[in-house]
Amino acid sequence: MRDAVGRGAAWAALALIVIVSACASGGSRQGGLLREDLGRQVVYRVNDAQIEYFGKHQILIRRRLIEDRQFLFESPWMVRDIPAEEVARGVFEARNRVILRGRFIERGLDPGLNIFRVTFEVENEVRTEELTDFHPAPFPDEVRARFMALYDDLNLELNTGIRR
Repeated sequence: MRDAVGRGAAWAALALIVIVSACASGGSRQGGLLREDLGRQVVYRVNDAQIEYFGKHQILIRRRLIEDRQFLFESPWMVRDIPAEEVARGVFEARNRVILRGRFIERGLDPGLNIFRVTFEVENEVRTEELTDFHPAPFPDEVRARFMALYDDLNLELNTGIRR
């Protein structure tokens, strides 16, 4: 009986460690996706910030979708340089795409003031000698840092109104 209780406690502790580790990561970085939360926002503020900060980071918008229940700002795929850590894994071509996605959560007093939960997403795809079609891949540190700088700019603007 005591062994069963001990094993149960060990499994519970292991589950807690996994959950805490996942929460501490500060967003989703599984595979080829970086996802960070930008909080509760109104679409016009996100649009204004996107125009300024995507421009600052030289990112174009290929698709803009604004509806009652959702919005989306999506860049085209952007070919990028390949850092040494990817070259070592056999990567010969790499690309990224940035997406700002808003999901309706609450009606505002005016339809233009509806509240959305906004996420900042970056997709990472590569082509390797083994898999010649583009496929999701983990972010190299320097690539992740570039997109986190864009996220930091957007987050600061949207959540404090301070411009860098």
